[in-house]
Amino acid sequence: MTDQKFFEDCRTMFMSDGWKAFQDELEVALRSINVGAIADSNEFWKAKGRWETLSQVIGWENAVKAAEEQAEEDNAAGI
Repeated sequence: MTDQKFFEDCRTMFMSDGWKAFQDELEVALRSINVGAIADSNEFWKAKGRWETLSQVIGWENAVKAAEEQAEEDNAAGI
């Protein structure tokens, strides 16, 4: 798959109702992590891992858009 095809496919996905619904569910899951209810360090590390994973997926759209912009700038500069 070429970079251009990847970015086109991602843009199509990001504009879909399914992606928007998925993002909404991720936001709910992220907000449901209650640090105050964590009983021990093991549960803390599990919650931290969930939070980091959810945050990464939530931010993936912005990361892909930034990568596409960078690729366009690189192409314009002949890099």
